[in-house]
Amino acid sequence: MKKYRTVSLVHYSLKYKSIISFCLLLIIPILISIYIISFYFLPLYKWNYNILVLIAVCFFSGLSGFLLINDFVRRIMQINKKAKSMVSHRLDSDIILSEKDEITQLTDIINDLEKKIHQDMQQLNVYSKKTAEYNTKIQRQTSLLSSLLQMNSMVSSGKDIFEIIQIALERLCQVTDSSVAYIAFKEEDSDDLYIRITRRQNVFNSINIKLKFNREINRMFEYAIRQHSAILIDSKSTLSKELIQELSACFKVDNLLLFPIYIRNRFLGFLIIGNNQPDFIYNEDDVEIVEIFTMNMCIIMEISELLKQLEKLETRDALTGVYNERFIRQRLEEEIKRSILYQRPCGFALFRIDNFKMLDEHFGIRFAENILRKVALILKESITEVDYVGRFGEYTFALILVERNKRQSIKCAEDIRKKIEFIFSGEPLERRIILKVAVSENPLDGVTADELINNAEQNLKCS
Repeated sequence: MKKYRTVSLVHYSLKYKSIISFCLLLIIPILISIYIISFYFLPLYKWNYNILVLIAVCFFSGLSGFLLINDFVRRIMQINKKAKSMVSHRLDSDIILSEKDEITQLTDIINDLEKKIHQDMQQLNVYSKKTAEYNTKIQRQTSLLSSLLQMNSMVSSGKDIFEIIQIALERLCQVTDSSVAYIAFKEEDSDDLYIRITRRQNVFNSINIKLKFNREINRMFEYAIRQHSAILIDSKSTLSKELIQELSACFKVDNLLLFPIYIRNRFLGFLIIGNNQPDFIYNEDDVEIVEIFTMNMCIIMEISELLKQLEKLETRDALTGVYNERFIRQRLEEEIKRSILYQRPCGFALFRIDNFKMLDEHFGIRFAENILRKVALILKESITEVDYVGRFGEYTFALILVERNKRQSIKCAEDIRKKIEFIFSGEPLERRIILKVAVSENPLDGVTADELINNAEQNLKCS
């Protein structure tokens, strides 16, 4: 089919449209010049027709140029509006232009770019949510690790087990957004559970409350103990409404997570946390965190038990090398029994450095420790092979004087005191020690170790 060329400017490029519009606008001054020439130089009878023709030509030429420029400006304004909407993150509808030129191509590019930006923004939102979740998880893991390190450091420094458990429960509540925490221990000679430690409103209490539940809850606890699994009470819990209400009423919260505590596969009780947040759900991370805390607390409790057993086995004072107080008490009790059996006396003496605290404050802990070591060494060198010397408190030493009556014990103690004071007499006056001595004897002052010790301590206070 034969194609016919049209006069339309639709298919021309923007470059040609601009040239044509410029030419059309340029006609106006040319026609005005023609009009002036015809007015002054042409005969009067042709003047009216020329004016009409010139006016018509000027009008249509100007109108054509104006419409062409208006179309150009309108499409540029549409693109400008679209670009502004993209910058302000408003996703408007696409620009639709029927013309095929550079502006149309630019419009298509902008539409495609907007769709790409929209897709990238959706993807970025997804990544942002994932990043926020990862950051939250990292923060929880960091807090968890910091808590575990702090707990282990407290164990190494010999802190009290109750203080360590308090720190553990406090950190656990922070990490899991819990408002309460409990530790329930099982009685050794029964299956009864007792709440021993509570944490509510940042206040810790040591209590002893027996937990009483119906048979179904007890079976649920037994299953969790056998499986080493957690018990979850939250908005997704599948338990019956009656069981949830009973547990919530017992622990004063709507959401609960209970995890069994073991030491060497021996069940000790439950670690319990909870809160009152509406529509709350415990996830796998919460269970994992509680499990890690529980395992670490089990290790801490086990270490505490081992340390107590180790203390029972230890007989020597770590600083001075002489016997410790526990050993002296046990040994004194045995010597008293032996002296009663064979009807022989047994003496007991206490040596106290009366100005020890002043020396510690003025010259430091190192100086004070050296004094304790020196006094302990002198005491060891001043007794017989059958006697015993031990550290009996922070700055007190004890002597068990086997088969010595009170007179002999007093003489021995005074001789040792004078010897120690003589050795320290070479020191400057402010560095010398003031030593006090008290003596008791079996059976005159008591027939048990506690009686002899109390009598000697009372004499030290009165001296």
